[in-house]
Amino acid sequence: MDRENDEFSKIWALLTSAYSYWTVKLETEQVQATYRLYKQLLGDLPLEALQTAVIHHVATSKWFPTIAELRSAVTTPESQQLALEAWGDVAETFSSGEYYAGENLIKAPEFRNPLTSAAVRALGGWIRLCQSENEIADRARFVEIYEQLQARGIRDTALTQLFPTVVRQPRLTGAQVAPQQIGVIAAELERRRRAEAVDV
Repeated sequence: MDRENDEFSKIWALLTSAYSYWTVKLETEQVQATYRLYKQLLGDLPLEALQTAVIHHVATSKWFPTIAELRSAVTTPESQQLALEAWGDVAETFSSGEYYAGENLIKAPEFRNPLTSAAVRALGGWIRLCQSENEIADRARFVEIYEQLQARGIRDTALTQLFPTVVRQPRLTGAQVAPQQIGVIAAELERRRRAEAVDV
């Protein structure tokens, strides 16, 4: 067993120990299928960050975490750095003044990064952001929104790559797939597991 598998197994053991009531209710095959699903959909996250998110969840919730809860709880230094760089682009655009003539907005800026534009829109838009008098709070909220958008994009991309037959509908997000298609996803994972077992 390689180090990455061993580390994920330790994280899983922590979860199943903390929420032992959950495993008692399920058949062994269901627990194994859930393990594979969690490993596949959380496998792109840094293990140390994932372990921190699991420990925090265990300490603060009496319910077994969903994949979405764990993904959203993972904040990596890289994602935080990207969010701060994106805020730097916003702050630089404020300073340039090229989008204003006096106090009137000439046009809203177009940022190179679509996540930056989406985070600005989520904060109420460019005008509201320019009129705000609390840049520190705006920056904190921008970083939070940017990281959420980034995590959602990574999750949706991963789901589309893993299950292209399930995620065919336009605008179908990962959060919508899980409740509606979990049986299809579990069946697909089981089919892949059996195919891998035959190949070995």
